[in-house]
Amino acid sequence: MRDGLRVLQLFGRDILAMSQRGREQLIYHAFRYWREAGFPYPRLNADEIERDFRLLQKSHTTKAFVRGSLKTATTGLRLANSFHPQMWHVRSQQHRLAPIDYFNDDTCLRELLGRAPRFWPNRRCWNAQCVRSLFRTYSSGRVANFRPLVARAIIDRFSMPGGDVLDFCAGFGGRLLGSLTLNRHYIGVDASGLQVNGSKKMVKALRRISVGSAELHHASAEDFLPSVPARSVDLVFSSPPFFNTELYGEEPTQSTQRYPSYRDWAHSFLRVVILEAHRISRPGGFFVINVADSRKFQLRTDTLRFAIPVFGMPKIMRLVMHSRPLQRSTGVEIFRWEPVFVFKT
Repeated sequence: MRDGLRVLQLFGRDILAMSQRGREQLIYHAFRYWREAGFPYPRLNADEIERDFRLLQKSHTTKAFVRGSLKTATTGLRLANSFHPQMWHVRSQQHRLAPIDYFNDDTCLRELLGRAPRFWPNRRCWNAQCVRSLFRTYSSGRVANFRPLVARAIIDRFSMPGGDVLDFCAGFGGRLLGSLTLNRHYIGVDASGLQVNGSKKMVKALRRISVGSAELHHASAEDFLPSVPARSVDLVFSSPPFFNTELYGEEPTQSTQRYPSYRDWAHSFLRVVILEAHRISRPGGFFVINVADSRKFQLRTDTLRFAIPVFGMPKIMRLVMHSRPLQRSTGVEIFRWEPVFVFKT
């Protein structure tokens, strides 16, 4: 374990400068360390939780908006993720295994640790953060949490102090965390009991220092939203599941369990939540939704097809995200982006 702790401090460039035999020895020590330590779920103590929350709370929301784009920022992301370790157990539709499964495979773990120095030559490439990134990338992208700072910026701009913010797919708590830094009441709905329980733990852990309040409901959005009074919400803000791009579980509340085809899902889930968002939004309120096309389905097109007849044309912002480590390792900083549609009632 001592040798493992030592290799955690090495930069990728130092490992690449060694002989092949030297690199193989270091990879072996890194492998033994992480096999013994187990998967590096992000875990924070009480002081770290408060520090990360205060840092997010002090961040200027206006800096998140740059010429019609929402720039990438990871402030608060570690904090949100720490309450949802189950996110590493979720697999994408095109993979039969989740990140944790790949980590538990000895051959895969050793292979990916060998790639890490090339991915991060200027970082300590075998530390916990980089190891998590290895398996997020290898599994075709571990489910991503919504950036808390971006959520904070959107909520701050499109709702008033003291207002209600409804998130019909609360997910892993990124939007919840952003809301808790502001004087807002967050209403979160999610079809996964694990996600709801993790977010409840977040609310409890931050109760002493949070500015906002929250309530969380374990339910299917299309069942819950009709119970919300008409014209009662200042901001409806969410990012729905991209049909079966990611498989969150087998609970009967999950939309992939309810709707076997994309056509069924688009008509009975996506269309319903959009129409309900219009019904429950106050006059002058906003409906903000982050959705993008998947490899197989035109979610962006269908979102606009359902929303424009009731809301009118939206403003479109670009949510900018970093490229994957392999792309960055080529020396070219490549970004990708997804649309965020802003509709006004």
